[in-house]
Amino acid sequence: IQDAVDGGALVTCGATTNNETMANFNNKRHYDNANSICILTMKATSNTSAISYGGLSGDILAFDGGTNKALVVVSSANANISLRTADGTTNSEDTASGIAIDMTFHNYKIECGATNVKLYIDGVLRITKTTNLPTAKMQPVVGVKTLTTAAKTTEIRFLEVYNTSVTLLSSLAERFSVLTQVFKQRVVETLSGSG
Repeated sequence: IQDAVDGGALVTCGATTNNETMANFNNKRHYDNANSICILTMKATSNTSAISYGGLSGDILAFDGGTNKALVVVSSANANISLRTADGTTNSEDTASGIAIDMTFHNYKIECGATNVKLYIDGVLRITKTTNLPTAKMQPVVGVKTLTTAAKTTEIRFLEVYNTSVTLLSSLAERFSVLTQVFKQRVVETLSGSG
């Protein structure tokens, strides 16, 4: 990994067939499989014999592993940018984005919900996938894999991931409500001279 992309990072794999490099959170899985969003600005620097990917994964094993995942994929094996998901056992890919693979930066948004995973490309919903949905918490990943004997690179300028769980928001609202009640009680006590 190299800090060389206009404030972003460069991920490069070795020059042996099927070599792969991934930036990850060392299996710290903070993001809910059914209530999270991943936003990233990424580009593949090769459209031949290469796979560039980013999003959420359940572990730090290889791209082709059967772990939980929701990844945007730019692969020379596909004509279009795709969405790959895995449910802990089966990987599957939806290539119907209608956006041809290229070597330019795109803004991606992966939205993991209870009944589907959605992929937005440059602000437009392109894929809604309902099969092989992740079933466990995940971590952010960005990676590249070579399919030949040449090193390949993925560039990333931005990555943001957050949970969208209503439970978390409700918990915060409850805490704020309790703090507000405590504050009001203190004001009343101070004004009445009992505090």
